[in-house]
Order: sequence, then C-alpha cells, then structure tokens
Amino acid sequence: MLPIDTRFNSNQLRFKNLSDLNATLEPLFEARSRQHWQTRLDASGIPNSPVQSVLEMMAHEQTEALGMLQQLDTTEPKLMGVPLSFDGQRPQIRSMAPALGEHNEQIKVAHDAD
Repeated sequence: MLPIDTRFNSNQLRFKNLSDLNATLEPLFEARSRQHWQTRLDASGIPNSPVQSVLEMMAHEQTEALGMLQQLDTTEPKLMGVPLSFDGQRPQIRSMAPALGEHNEQIKVAHDAD
C-alpha cells in the first residue's frame, strides 16, 4: 500500500500527510518487536537505533564504554555524566544536586549583602 500511495511520494508530501503516515505505520511497527524491525533495517542497510528506556540505556554496553554513568562514591547512585568530552576525557561530577532548600540561607545572606 505505501509504495503506491501518492500522499507519501516525497519528503514534502510525507510531512504534509504526517498524521496519516503515522496512523498507517504505527500499527505495523507495534505488531512486531523492536528487535525484528532493527534486524530488518540493519539487513537493508538503513541506519537505525532503538529508543531505549532509562534502565536499558544504563545497562547498555556503549553507555559503559563511553563512561556516561558516574558515581561520586560507593554509596551514591550512578548518575548521568556530562554528555561532552574534552580531549577524550569526560568531566567528572563534582557533587550531588542540593536538597530542596539546602542553600536557602547562603542565598539569603548573599542577597542581603547586595
């Protein structure tokens, strides 16, 4: 059906008819697993990457290889690091985010000094 549907013959037409295109494609994609579509796309030479849940991303070997998850110490949970690297080095996380209200007094004192 899609190859002969003139609503989808070009990028401009696909964009113009995006809601119809999505309504046509979504049931097809939902009928098979993510792995099925990734295998088919890979076999056809079409670049693709699955959308992952946070837990899947955290467990992925590439996330580990890139050093994306960092830990301040052994008692803290792993946190997402800075998504940049400089000269091949990813900046380390220096501290946890403050607790709600943790710096209120410091901010008040600094504001009162102005």
